[in-house]
Amino acid sequence: MGIFEILIENYDYNPITGVFVRIKKSRNACVGQINKPNKDGYIRLPIKGKSIYAHKLAILYMTGLYPSEVDHKNHIRSDNKYLNLREVTSSENMKNKSKYKNNTSGFNGVCFEPKRNKYKAYISVLGKVKNLGRFDTAKEAHVAVVKSAIANGYHINHGK
Repeated sequence: MGIFEILIENYDYNPITGVFVRIKKSRNACVGQINKPNKDGYIRLPIKGKSIYAHKLAILYMTGLYPSEVDHKNHIRSDNKYLNLREVTSSENMKNKSKYKNNTSGFNGVCFEPKRNKYKAYISVLGKVKNLGRFDTAKEAHVAVVKSAIANGYHINHGK
């Protein structure tokens, strides 16, 4: 029996809420059980002795096809609503990243250069960092990043 058949037999998925509910008892789980996010914020379900990401299983449940990579459009790792998920390539997934926790400028793709007393704007295009220039304010640098992000197909939520 494949992953899809085991998934359908053991879980019910609600695409509106994004929640998987156990519908068949196993030795480690009861009917009605809902899995909680792990320490990284993702929900995983046990299938065939493996722990599989629920966002990948949601795509499988809805389409019958197992995705290689899935993006949470709103950046919330435990939000597995079907409309919040999209199958993507690794490159596309990188174009919808959250702002890094150690970001000090407040904007994605903007850093302050103290020696020049300027804000540098940059973006990654086809795996290479592209310098977009230096600006007097972080906001000006951010505008340059946003324009370049739109031109290079970044998701609207990138950097939020």
